[in-house]
Amino acid sequence: MAWPASPAVGDRWTEYGRTWVFDGSGWGQVIAPIAGVSALPVRLLAELVSPAGDINRQFRVTDAPGGEAIVYSDGTDYRRVSDQSPVK
Repeated sequence: MAWPASPAVGDRWTEYGRTWVFDGSGWGQVIAPIAGVSALPVRLLAELVSPAGDINRQFRVTDAPGGEAIVYSDGTDYRRVSDQSPVK
């Protein structure tokens, strides 16, 4: 893909039928939100650094141990939605 050269936070890019949004450090695919919960941007574990800042948010993590996972922040740790186990 040919990403825009100087994106601003929140800029969207659509290519090949998929939409991506720039979060200030990289591009994450726009995922349909889960009812009552924020959207799920694609992240790497290394990008999840502030559990307190991400409280009540969910992310689709592509490099989680054991494969891709939906994780959430409980304010202290990042945990898998499927079984509430910590991912870090």
